[in-house]
Amino acid sequence: MKKIALLLCAFTLIFTSCGNDDDDTPPAATVDQFVGTWTFLKYIENDEEQPAEPCDLEETIVISENGSYSNVYFEEDNSGNCNQEDSISGTWENVGNGNYALTYDGETDTLQVFFEDNTFYVLEETTFGDETFEIKIVYIRN
Repeated sequence: MKKIALLLCAFTLIFTSCGNDDDDTPPAATVDQFVGTWTFLKYIENDEEQPAEPCDLEETIVISENGSYSNVYFEEDNSGNCNQEDSISGTWENVGNGNYALTYDGETDTLQVFFEDNTFYVLEETTFGDETFEIKIVYIRN
């Protein structure tokens, strides 16, 4: 019985995949790879992974296909529980070459976003005194 079912599936695939390719219907638009729900994964400073606070691992970014985004941050209270500290929402736009403009409260920041498998990261360079630090913040897709 299983062999018959497999054979029927194979025939169905063969006959449905041989359609007319002269269709003038435009292809469906692709969804930007930035769209999705992302959670903080790790923080790397000068190529060394830094320990994350448990509540940092709760941070979530939701990038919607309609051009909006929201970001929720958590902080540990005196009892050791993670409580929502802050949330922001705004709009985003892919401005090309891996750069994304995020607008919140009338201010726009442009970030260069790098995608690897099911993660993305942003690089920031910070200077304290005479020292410069490269910070890599990594998020994973939920």
